[in-house]
Amino acid sequence: MTKNKAFFYREFTCPICRLDFKSRAVRSSAAIVQERESDFHVTYQKISPLHYSIMVCPQCCYAGSATAFKEKLRPETTNQLAYALKALRQEEPDFGELRDIETALRAFQLAVQTAQLKKAPYNNLAGLLLGAGWLAREADIPELEMAYIKTALECYQKSFATEDLTTGGMDEIQLMYLIGELHRRTGERNEAINWFNRVITHPNIKNNPYIEKLAREQWALTREQAETEPEIRETASSSSSPIEPPEGGSKTVTPAARSTRKPEPAPRARSQVKLMSRLYTDQVDWLAAVVNRCYDAAHSHITREEVLRAVLDAVIELSREKGPLPTACKNEEELKEEMLAYFKRADTDDGGPTAIKIKTADIR
Repeated sequence: MTKNKAFFYREFTCPICRLDFKSRAVRSSAAIVQERESDFHVTYQKISPLHYSIMVCPQCCYAGSATAFKEKLRPETTNQLAYALKALRQEEPDFGELRDIETALRAFQLAVQTAQLKKAPYNNLAGLLLGAGWLAREADIPELEMAYIKTALECYQKSFATEDLTTGGMDEIQLMYLIGELHRRTGERNEAINWFNRVITHPNIKNNPYIEKLAREQWALTREQAETEPEIRETASSSSSPIEPPEGGSKTVTPAARSTRKPEPAPRARSQVKLMSRLYTDQVDWLAAVVNRCYDAAHSHITREEVLRAVLDAVIELSREKGPLPTACKNEEELKEEMLAYFKRADTDDGGPTAIKIKTADIR
């Protein structure tokens, strides 16, 4: 297929200056995949649709995806963008012609600038930053690639914490995986392992076998890197060495760890029932922190499920000693407050159990 036949034109109207213009797009038959990378970057044999995925108005340089040109902007936003884009305007390449890697990268840079000016959602801005990072990788500019990836990672994490994920192009599991992979690529091994663990233990992971496979592969790779390479920068959780293997995964134990490891007690003969429940992310993080503390102290892997069962057993034993748990509650928040009051009462009794408070105080 010749280059001319590989393209077609799409028509757009700029939402800022109202100019009608055409932009090239790549036919699907001409997009031959060469490689799919672990951070979702796809390389192509000849022509890459990524290079033409951003449209740029030739008059005012408003830039973005096709969706951005269909977006209805408020009049005050339009006026502010028109003024800002005019002030930032400089001589630009012809984005309507065939694009080399530098022109494609410049289109993404203008799209990032536009998204920042109109205060786009974090998810949208992160996608543009990651795309710019991919193009910097193709152009073999590693410093620029790393700068874009780090900023994209920050935006993805803010999106995960604050935005409705159903409006983005990825579901929760895909976004969690991508955050883990970007942590790995920026050298933050411990954070990457934590995020991969969250993916692998997600209650809906079996519905996405491709992401599960990727997460397990990247977990193993990151685990190997964590043992042989230093962190590029310290992270908030680096002091706890959060290296928790996923359930069913393997774990490397050093000779010293093997010699000091205590024998595991025989499991109690208790029947088990599989209960599917959804936890809050901070609760999952707390469980992971306990797991990692156990690993640091005893070089023994305790799963999050075992931690949760142990906490429930402790509460059950406490209720047997100090009386029944509160039940007159209308919702989850009321029950939490009643439980806190119950534990405080139990803790002030003579000889009352304080083990829960002592064991968990240093990991909150």
